[in-house]
Amino acid sequence: MNKLIPLDDAVAGMVLSTNLMGSHNEKLLPGGTVLTDSMISSLRRHQVEEVEVEIEEEFDAEAEAENAQNEKLKLEKKLARLDKLFKLTEHEKLNQQLKNYIIQFLTVGEI
Repeated sequence: MNKLIPLDDAVAGMVLSTNLMGSHNEKLLPGGTVLTDSMISSLRRHQVEEVEVEIEEEFDAEAEAENAQNEKLKLEKKLARLDKLFKLTEHEKLNQQLKNYIIQFLTVGEI
């Protein structure tokens, strides 16, 4: 995955995802270049403000796993709240049906 970042956020070891062009449309660095501290300093002298770098998929996978875990926790809290709200009316068929519809909506997104 590619991401456009400010040059100030670039660190040595990042990989350019595309050719880096200068203000006069000259190629400063080719795509695939592994940035070094000296290259980053040189880019500042060329008044480059942003670079497009490759972001490792691992970071995205970690973020997705964290988001999935957060969503799971939110759902568990909602379901626990539903149990509490419907506790006194467990024996009433219509209330149980309503609770089941709400659970279906929360888990599937549609009824």
